[in-house]
Amino acid sequence: MHGDEAVNAVKLAELMESGTFVYDPMEYHGPALYYLSLPLTWLRGQHTLSDLDESTLRLVPVIFGTGLVVLLLLLRSTVNQNLLLITALLAALSAPLIFYSRYFIHEMVLVFSAYAFLFLIKRYRRSPNKSALVFSALALGVMISTKETWIILLAAMLLAGGSHYLIQQRRDHGFKGILTRIPWRDGFIFTFVFLATVVILYSAFGSQFQNLKDSLLALSHYWERGSSNEIHRHPWYMYLKWLFFFRSAEGTLFSEGIIALLAVIGLVFSFKKKENTNSEHSFVRFMALFVFYTIILFSLIPYKTPWNLLTFWFGWLFLAAIGVRAIPGLLKTRLQRVVAYTLLILAALHISGQSYRINFIRYAHADNPFVYAHPTEDVFRMVDTMENIAGTQPEGYSIHVDVIAAGDDYWPLPWYLRRFNRIGWWNHVDTNQPAAPVILIQAELEGELIGKLYELPPPGQRRLYVPLFDAYTELRPGVEWRGYVALDVLNRSQVEPTLDSLLHGQ
Repeated sequence: MHGDEAVNAVKLAELMESGTFVYDPMEYHGPALYYLSLPLTWLRGQHTLSDLDESTLRLVPVIFGTGLVVLLLLLRSTVNQNLLLITALLAALSAPLIFYSRYFIHEMVLVFSAYAFLFLIKRYRRSPNKSALVFSALALGVMISTKETWIILLAAMLLAGGSHYLIQQRRDHGFKGILTRIPWRDGFIFTFVFLATVVILYSAFGSQFQNLKDSLLALSHYWERGSSNEIHRHPWYMYLKWLFFFRSAEGTLFSEGIIALLAVIGLVFSFKKKENTNSEHSFVRFMALFVFYTIILFSLIPYKTPWNLLTFWFGWLFLAAIGVRAIPGLLKTRLQRVVAYTLLILAALHISGQSYRINFIRYAHADNPFVYAHPTEDVFRMVDTMENIAGTQPEGYSIHVDVIAAGDDYWPLPWYLRRFNRIGWWNHVDTNQPAAPVILIQAELEGELIGKLYELPPPGQRRLYVPLFDAYTELRPGVEWRGYVALDVLNRSQVEPTLDSLLHGQ
């Protein structure tokens, strides 16, 4: 579990156990992910944090990631079915879409609701009906209730609509056309459903109206963090690098450059003048503009994490599908078409192979461009050791444990140690508190801990501790952790200390 997944799991458990959602304008994002997860917890009979498991949590992004492909059906009356099938195939093979469809974070809900809004508005414009109108308003409300980056997506939509109208102002396909075609009754229904969705979710069904005010205040906080945060600060081209030219320290190259090339071809075709009267090309042109503005806006913000690229990647795949469909028309001879189709099949195999490696082999390795501040598999060794201790002590999961990390950087351990009910979570070594019999600590703070254990207690009152792990242990790449356990506790457990561990402990 990624640290962010673990944080979201704890927030979901707070909602499960208290029955209400309290919005934090500084962290954790909006309520939609948590409320959408609740029905799954009920169906699986899970009511507390210790009841939850990864399957329950990750079913939510799985559902919305799969739903993103199913959304294409909304366009079947507007867009050629072959184009939709190619887009669906590319999405189903896409490494980042698969990867983050198994992450319990907000992105898949955000991306699904954003594209659902666009597709439903397009469906309403083509054939006005109340169901498309209501569901488009619901989608917009969910998008705004999911994560603060909704404002970037909405800005990209408005810029794309305005640009589309300027490009095609002689025809009624632009943003102005959307406004003038909506009767006032439909506008009222849309506004009511949209606002009701936002108010209901943010206010925790009317119990926390302060959340609404805090959600507006949060926008300024996230703008400040996005422009000044140093931890996740990356150059403007970082999203493109993650997608098209990511070379790990070991030299492994990941690239979906073939998608970029196909999307460029699709972009050219979407702006061909002779296609201006075609409704499909009008929508494709809008999508191209939306993808362009989304990339620009997210790239201009210094704060970058790889899951943000999902906001434009699905649209990018749509443009790439246009490129695939356009290629046969560019070729004149049968031999050229055979060569082109062969290359496309090889490209699909290449994309599939990369996706398999990213998602099922190197899912927690640094040579994966979408593994970002992700725990190493050492976390399982840490947890197994802790479970072993709990299973051999009279206190069981009530044994006293201290977890110490600078800046509270101990995630996802709160998730993996969720059954332990006497854990002190510390961001420093507190010399005024007695030491727990079991201690997990960042290696950089180990010196302070040794001083607390062996220098501060008077002679005769020093409890002997020995290292808990007999091998180098990282919670994340480059972030070493150490474990200490009182020797009397260790002697009752099944954890066998090595000679080196005992000598090091003494």
